[in-house]
Amino acid sequence: MLKLKEQIAEGVGPLIKEAGYELVEVEIKGGGHSSIVRIFIDKEKGVSVEDCASISKKVSDYLDTEDLIQSRYTLEVSSPGLDRPLTRANDFNRKKGETIKLFTRDPQDKRNGLRGKIADYKEDSLYLETESETISIPAEMILKAQLLF
Repeated sequence: MLKLKEQIAEGVGPLIKEAGYELVEVEIKGGGHSSIVRIFIDKEKGVSVEDCASISKKVSDYLDTEDLIQSRYTLEVSSPGLDRPLTRANDFNRKKGETIKLFTRDPQDKRNGLRGKIADYKEDSLYLETESETISIPAEMILKAQLLF
């Protein structure tokens, strides 16, 4: 059986995509008598307050119809913000040329905490342009990547 977070993502994902946005993440905080359900959305040119309100209505209607949440809940819809982590191919491709800080899963890897510009992302590898070279990092080795400002 799917977790509630995954059930919500599977249900609202197509609604959000149909409206022209990308579902970035579903987050659920709290529990028991009251929960906070956070839906993070994005699109290439950014997300406005009006965008969030529109998606909030669609998501709220879906959640109320499907009755997935058995307790009271507060729904929050927002953009992931400037410091959002980069986790998917689409995230990296959208931010080509941007400078990031990257952490890998290998604690012995000297590239941990590496900084560089996103050169490309293809075939499940990130190509990162550092001061001295362009390196290829397999996607499964990426623990965390975040934009630097």
